[in-house]
Amino acid sequence: MTAMLLFMLLAMAELSLAQSCDRNGPALMNEDTCRQAEKAAVPNHKQQSTEGASQTKDLVASTTLGHPAAALIDQTREMADFASSESSFHTKDRAMVSRVRHLTSSNFSHLSPNDEQVLLAFRDSMRQSQSAAMANWTNANQNDPCTWVGVTCQGQRVVELQLSGMNLEGEITPLIGNLTFLSTLNLSLNSIYGRIPPQLGQCRNISILDLRTNSLSGFIPIEIGQMQNLTTLWLSNNNLSGPIPVEIGLLQNLQELQLGNNSLTGRIPASLGNCTSLVQSLTLNRNFLSGGIPPELGKLTRLWYMDLSQNNLKGNIPPSLTNCTSLLGVWLGNNPLTGSIPIEFGISKQLHYLDLSGNKLTGTNHLTGRIPSSLANCTLINYIQLDNNQLIGHIPIELTTLKSLISLDLSRNRLIGNIPSSLRNCTSLTSLFLNNNELTGDIPSTIGMMYRLLVLDLSQNNITGNIPTSLANCTSLKNIQLANNQLLGDIPMQLGRLTQLQYLHISSNNLSGNIPLALANCTLLEYFDLGNNWLSGPIQLDFNKLNALQIFSVNANDLIGGIPSSLAYCTRLVLGDFSSNKLSGNLPTQLVNSSSLQSLRVRRLANNKIEGPIPSWIGSLQQLQLLDLSNNKFAGTIPSNLTELQGFKVQENSTNSLVGGSSTLQFQIILYPRGDYGILYTYILKRMAYIDLSENNLSGTIPLDLGKLVGLKYLILSHNVLQGEIPTNLGELLELEALDLSNNQLSGEIPTTLTQLNNLGTLALSGNNLSGPIPRSYHFDSFAINSYLPGNLGLCGFPLNTSCSENVTLPSKIVRHEDNQFSEIVSIPGLYLGLVIGFSSVVFTMIFWDKAWNFVFHPQSLRVA
Repeated sequence: MTAMLLFMLLAMAELSLAQSCDRNGPALMNEDTCRQAEKAAVPNHKQQSTEGASQTKDLVASTTLGHPAAALIDQTREMADFASSESSFHTKDRAMVSRVRHLTSSNFSHLSPNDEQVLLAFRDSMRQSQSAAMANWTNANQNDPCTWVGVTCQGQRVVELQLSGMNLEGEITPLIGNLTFLSTLNLSLNSIYGRIPPQLGQCRNISILDLRTNSLSGFIPIEIGQMQNLTTLWLSNNNLSGPIPVEIGLLQNLQELQLGNNSLTGRIPASLGNCTSLVQSLTLNRNFLSGGIPPELGKLTRLWYMDLSQNNLKGNIPPSLTNCTSLLGVWLGNNPLTGSIPIEFGISKQLHYLDLSGNKLTGTNHLTGRIPSSLANCTLINYIQLDNNQLIGHIPIELTTLKSLISLDLSRNRLIGNIPSSLRNCTSLTSLFLNNNELTGDIPSTIGMMYRLLVLDLSQNNITGNIPTSLANCTSLKNIQLANNQLLGDIPMQLGRLTQLQYLHISSNNLSGNIPLALANCTLLEYFDLGNNWLSGPIQLDFNKLNALQIFSVNANDLIGGIPSSLAYCTRLVLGDFSSNKLSGNLPTQLVNSSSLQSLRVRRLANNKIEGPIPSWIGSLQQLQLLDLSNNKFAGTIPSNLTELQGFKVQENSTNSLVGGSSTLQFQIILYPRGDYGILYTYILKRMAYIDLSENNLSGTIPLDLGKLVGLKYLILSHNVLQGEIPTNLGELLELEALDLSNNQLSGEIPTTLTQLNNLGTLALSGNNLSGPIPRSYHFDSFAINSYLPGNLGLCGFPLNTSCSENVTLPSKIVRHEDNQFSEIVSIPGLYLGLVIGFSSVVFTMIFWDKAWNFVFHPQSLRVA
């Protein structure tokens, strides 16, 4: 019982001393004493009596002030020693003492008023409607702040604020700097904006500061350099600007620094090399940092990951980086770095990731200019990315010994020579990118031994020979790209065994023969491009199996026969390009009323021999935005329901989008909206609308409601036998850039509404029977005579030499200005040109013909002569 009363006194003494520290502060109490007192006041039910007595003695020994609690502790010191050695102190008594300690803490210990005020100020700076997590942050009903969500206390002080992902929105109050006992501040994954308060530098006990993934702006405060206990600094994914403070180099205990994905500028401070405790990561990627990479970073010998990618760093890669022998990953890609790849990277035995892509590296060392063969010493390396540089030479044969290599990307360089057959030794390889180089020779058949291969890209080289049948052994392949080479022979039917294949791009080669029927077994195919080869025979693929197909192109071959009706089963088809073949017959009628092609956006059948009427079911393709049926043998009238095509009704400034799909479609296609001048489109925008029905035998009139297709940019109906007048509502196609109605049998006047087409760059109306005055506007006047002639003998007015009757008035829509009436009858550019030529002629004559010079300046000399 005596021992129980003794420890009741101890607990009350500890509590009283801690409360005094909070009331009086460091002005009256020693700060270290206060910290020890608060630590002793924290309830710990597992603490033994000897520990309590010892802790109390240590506290008294360190106290130099005459606090009443110190006297009380002094009076009980001898009893504490006696109790600690007394073997009769029962477990039941210890439990009672623990309960007494807890009760005294509950009745007498409250959070420091200073800390509580800071927490309430922080709460008020956030929008409460956005965060239900702070609902219990209230001091009503004596609610203990230490029980608030995300708050952790030790004694009477806040030591942790963990509010990650709480949907907070607001600014960080500067008062947070008063939480001087704070060791962890985690406000990541919120919508906090404004600046990082410099007052945070007062929180010198912080070891973890995590403010990543918010909307913070402004500079990083230099006061962060005062946080000497800081081990983790995460500020990535914000809008921070300005330089990286050199004061961060003072943080000797810093183990992880993440400042990526901001708008930081300036140089990387060399002082970061002083943070020799950096172990986990140094990430400065996705900023606007400039200058060179400081060689001092080579002092970070314990560092695992260094990411400086996607900045504006220049100069050479410092060889000193290879002193960081603990590095597992280096990312320096997407910078304008120059020079060679240091051969010293070969000593980085722990390296797993090396990314130097997207730079301007020119060669690899001072002797051979090749990729350093020393990289083969990095036997644990998994990823090598050297793409988008200017590297030269052969692919080092030594790299083929890297059995741990998973991805090798050497694309978009100037590499020459053959593909090493020993690549088969890279048995872990899943991705091989050698595209856009100057490689020659055959595709080695040994590639078929790389059984884990998922992606193979050898496109844009000078590779010859056949496609090896052994490629079918790589049964995990999902992506094969062999386009733009000089491959010969047939497409191997064995490729039909690649049941995981999703992307097959072998266009622009010299492949011949039929399209193998076995390719229909690749049921997961989404991208299927065989275009620009010498393939022949009919298209006999069973499209019923290829219902995942989105892109299908066989353009520019020698295919014959008709369009397969089984194409209707390709319900996800976005682009179908059958142009420039020898296809014939009618379009299949089985697609009538079919809803199977509702994803189709591009339909190209140009330059074939397809005949018959244009089927009306084309008008039901709601997402169609590019229809090219030019240079065929279509006859009949233009279907009136083309005006229902929703894909041609999306305007450039519209916020509406078509159902499903992405905003762009990546595919290379050449269109001819301006006659013989082709335009290469690599990306087809969702709002790019194109109709070309030219060079057929279409008759009848132009549908009157064609003006409803307000998103249309190109309308080409030339070289048909269309009759009637030009619909006036074509003037509502305000997005139109090219209008070609030439070489038909159109009659009547040119609608004045066409003067509203301010985006129109090409106008072709020649070869018709149009009559009347040519409409006038400042934009319309820019079209030359060949927009109207030959043909159209009844037309008159500018720019023709035929003047109209005086009774013919200009359209009322022409805006006239008194100051500009002269330009209505005189070509201003022609006037200026004439003046320049005339003046130059006079000067030239006077300089080089002496008689002219004398006639002007020395007329008397002429008289004498």
